[in-house]
Amino acid sequence: TRLYQLPRQLQDFRVQDAQCFCCSNDHQHPETGKELPCDRRLVFTALEKWFGRDGDVEDHWMERFNGMVREKLSSRITQTVGRGLPPFKYVLSTVCVAPVPYIGWLMVVSLAPFF
Repeated sequence: TRLYQLPRQLQDFRVQDAQCFCCSNDHQHPETGKELPCDRRLVFTALEKWFGRDGDVEDHWMERFNGMVREKLSSRITQTVGRGLPPFKYVLSTVCVAPVPYIGWLMVVSLAPFF
């Protein structure tokens, strides 16, 4: 059922709302107590480099990124998930490749009496 929630979650996506392990644990590993670097800071720095523009006011790059996720990524995911079926090429490759180990085993068993 969570798969069907994905299109709606993408439509409401805000990178600002994303949770990360380090911040959820006050930047200390829960078992070892070691200090954890901030994943949020690392991700936000990279996103600002990729989506930021000269003259952006405050965190406008976040809205630009959020818009891309909501519009472009959401529509691509919805095309696949919304149908409830995986793309045909994935189904075909799975069906064709899955029996390969058994074919090898069958050949060994079938040819064993001749050796």
